[in-house]
Amino acid sequence: MAVAFTAGVLILACAVPALAQLPINWTGNTSGSWNVATNWSSNPNLPVSAPTTELDFGVTTAGSATALTQNLGNPFQLNEIDFDSHSAAYTISGNPLDFRLRTDINNIPTIVQGSPSNI
Repeated sequence: MAVAFTAGVLILACAVPALAQLPINWTGNTSGSWNVATNWSSNPNLPVSAPTTELDFGVTTAGSATALTQNLGNPFQLNEIDFDSHSAAYTISGNPLDFRLRTDINNIPTIVQGSPSNI
């Protein structure tokens, strides 16, 4: 009986499609370097260079870095980058960003500029 239950769970797990990756939020708590895990909501993990990656830049706290250096990948692949309505005036330098089609949900590469600040 336990074997049948385990096999049923395995079949169900294989039938469920992969969940969309959640956005990774910039915190800038340590520095402006993208290769420092404490600067991201995914800490202790760094964002992964992949067509499914979405990076969000929003409200910053006092002392948060706004002069940013993309030093994760050369180039760093992503599908979307968002600057919300409360984003600071960010400057991004360093390695290039490579926007890719997200084929798992057919999402075109996107830059969302919702901030009144210059990016």
